[in-house]
Amino acid sequence: MRLFCLLILLALAPIQLWSQGTVFEVSPSVLYPGRNVVTVKAHAGIDRINILAATPNLSVDGDGSLDCAKSAELEVELARADQTAVLSFELIDCRGRREKIDLAINTVWNLETRDFGEVQPGKRVCMMFYIRTQDQANTLDTVTVPDPRVTLHFFTDLPYRIRVGETYQYEACFQYDEPGIHKFPVITWMRRDSPSGGLTTYPVADTGIVYIPEMVEAPATDPTTFRSVVVPNAVVPPQGTLTFGTYDVLGLVASYSVTDNVMINGGVVLPLPDDWVTLHGESSTAMSVGVKFGLPVSDNVDVAAGYQVSTSIYRKDSPPNIYRSEIFVQSPFASISYGDDDSRASLTLGYAFKHHKTTETEFDENA
Repeated sequence: MRLFCLLILLALAPIQLWSQGTVFEVSPSVLYPGRNVVTVKAHAGIDRINILAATPNLSVDGDGSLDCAKSAELEVELARADQTAVLSFELIDCRGRREKIDLAINTVWNLETRDFGEVQPGKRVCMMFYIRTQDQANTLDTVTVPDPRVTLHFFTDLPYRIRVGETYQYEACFQYDEPGIHKFPVITWMRRDSPSGGLTTYPVADTGIVYIPEMVEAPATDPTTFRSVVVPNAVVPPQGTLTFGTYDVLGLVASYSVTDNVMINGGVVLPLPDDWVTLHGESSTAMSVGVKFGLPVSDNVDVAAGYQVSTSIYRKDSPPNIYRSEIFVQSPFASISYGDDDSRASLTLGYAFKHHKTTETEFDENA
């Protein structure tokens, strides 16, 4: 906020106008932004106060006939601190004597809008605000913001006397989550040189503006879409054969040939404790079961088809939050193998119908 024009049309002391021995007293001799109480006194009593002219940014109440009251008050509201304002009115005492009074705004201020820019929801952002004086020293009494999302930080104690030519600065910080354009007034309360009607300060308001964009959630993805632990081939061992295997020690797989053409498959990943080596507050497990139907085409060629059902569970404790992930998969497949037990090449094609459920959401990710 820059003070760029000082309009003092009348002395700051109460006006004393003498006319044929009658004294009119008008106080204060200037208008301030906001509410003003202009006190008028006359020794002979006040007959009328007539408003002669007022700029559009003024509203006036209390004029008219006063029945020779010794004093009266004009209520004057000045809506803008950044515009020239002049009020002209005529005083008539009870002896018929008249005087014209002109009151003007004490100071025209240059109001600023401080744009904080785009701020992500929940992020705290701060910006400096300024008060600049050029022609007259001013006393800053306090600064207020009628918005609990805004906090202020001052580098000096208040009240503070701002010297001529000095720039006073303070910091305003904003933090909020709701998307949209947010505007808030930052009101500096300047001390009046001529208090009246119990009013000792007047408001000068800059404006802060913040834009908070909508949060766009990234689409849920499954990081394990294309990962396979065990890929079956087309071979079915002779009836009654039981086989075992391991995967990374903790993964156990087994199969049993019910007939020469039907084999049951199963596997499990042993659950880890929630404080295992480098894993703290995490636990996981997985299991799978399925069936394979195989048929030898020739001495070295086998074909097979099967169906496998699998699930995995992961849990992470991060107080006060708990994250949980569950994946359920159904996988039909077909295989062809060429070779014997000494060397064999296999080609397996399959499709995974995968449903992923997490603490926040659930979705399908097929592959």
